[in-house]
Amino acid sequence: MSIQTLCQPRPSVHAADRRATVLNLDTFLKGQVGGAEFFEENYFTHGMLTLVDRAFRHLGGSGAGSSVFLLSQAMGGGKTHSMIALGLLARDPVLRTKVLSGDQNPAPNLGA
Repeated sequence: MSIQTLCQPRPSVHAADRRATVLNLDTFLKGQVGGAEFFEENYFTHGMLTLVDRAFRHLGGSGAGSSVFLLSQAMGGGKTHSMIALGLLARDPVLRTKVLSGDQNPAPNLGA
């Protein structure tokens, strides 16, 4: 198997109307970021999963997790995407159940 065979980019990578799309917190707050589309296009990094896990443990009242998170990545390190992912999952319990499975969803009943 070659790298080219294993690493086929999704069609949206080459779509001209998607190339200039830059997400920011303002577009999320205005409801302009669709949860299903966001998670189809974005990969959960270890850091994003850690943030989601700790935040939902805290919000779920388990006593674990922190209410303060230091996102110290450099520019382009995924801070905005991580915050949008967390916001989308917090806003929509049904989406959270679809996107996070098993232990990845530490507060499945939150917001239900």
